[in-house]
Amino acid sequence: MEEHKGFCIKTILNKPFPVEIETKQDFNFGDALESVYPLLDIIFGYLSDEDLENVAKIKMSWKEVADRALKKRSKLCWFTCFQKHKSNFLKHSGNLHHNNASIGIILFDYRRLKLNKYICLHKDTDNLEKMTFADYLCKEIVNSKVNYCLLSCPKVVSFFGCDMYYPNGSMFDGILLPQIPGIKTTMFYCNPLKLKKTPSMIETYIKSNDEIMCLLLFSLTDLHRSMDNLFKILLQDSKQEDIAVGGGIIRGSKSFQNVQKFSKKVINTNDIFCIAFSREKNTNPKFSAASFVINGNDFSNQEFFEEVLKFKKRVIIRKNSVGFRICCGAKWEKDEESIIFSKHFPNTPLLGLEADGEIGWDCFNLPDDEESPESKPKKSKLNCPKNHEWSTVFVIITWGDIVKET
Repeated sequence: MEEHKGFCIKTILNKPFPVEIETKQDFNFGDALESVYPLLDIIFGYLSDEDLENVAKIKMSWKEVADRALKKRSKLCWFTCFQKHKSNFLKHSGNLHHNNASIGIILFDYRRLKLNKYICLHKDTDNLEKMTFADYLCKEIVNSKVNYCLLSCPKVVSFFGCDMYYPNGSMFDGILLPQIPGIKTTMFYCNPLKLKKTPSMIETYIKSNDEIMCLLLFSLTDLHRSMDNLFKILLQDSKQEDIAVGGGIIRGSKSFQNVQKFSKKVINTNDIFCIAFSREKNTNPKFSAASFVINGNDFSNQEFFEEVLKFKKRVIIRKNSVGFRICCGAKWEKDEESIIFSKHFPNTPLLGLEADGEIGWDCFNLPDDEESPESKPKKSKLNCPKNHEWSTVFVIITWGDIVKET
């Protein structure tokens, strides 16, 4: 095998397998497809939603496979690449190549993975293929129609299950979000200083009839003073407590979108990368968002548990949800934070990163009178988000029918 250096990983794409189907006088092709598992599942994976609905009408057994495929496509997809015994492994939610994703958010550890170095994709023991990280993502992870971003972080610490939790962090993690009914998801770069002079610049991304429900912000430097301009324009008539906000200072960002004007934009250190979840005014989609800032470096695990519990009591959880955690990289006691979050929100994948400064404020999606005063977290006194110190910021977006706790 050719000697090489670089980031090596095995392919996760389905390998072709020999299939021998015996033909008889009363041969039925449909029955033959079902006789070789998972051939029917693989074929249905290539069909559009409309075609799946049509084949579901043919027979009950096909309907079960088609319904299973449609269910996979409507769910959020997550994936994580971690190192174990000096080898790289990728695990995912099972619907990685069978989803109707509209947007992807991918975090990578810039100390362990370089975008200007090649990925060595191993198909088997003797065959390998060299490519850039972006080419690898398009080939193995992200559909070409999906808009996605790469965020370069000091450390990636997501939580998708105890068997995939590594305190030392992952190589890269990501989520692929389906189209959320009634919600517009937009990724864009914005210079708050230029925005102050020309507020109409934001209308390229956020229309006058859009109301932002959740905003994720990432910058290269501390821009909390100039960020006031951004929020004065984005908030419009909304109240601070109505918009969930979280983010932090990271190493870099790159956007891959199927829009020509995005690729031509030159990014500088004063630009903020934004991911906005908005709804049309006077609509009420089945979507909720919440954010919470836990300040302090001296919390014990039990005290942190109680803080997250206060957050949980003020949050609506729906059928589908995903969490974001932005944590100060300099905090001492932080290794158990993701596990503690998972205990309170067991069915919520958590995409997490460490940052050099955290951005966020408190926003709860349950009315004040639904909880007793002693159970409520203290609301942030900030007029706008700033770079916190020694803090952890949690953001949750959740959609679909409300989940009733038992």
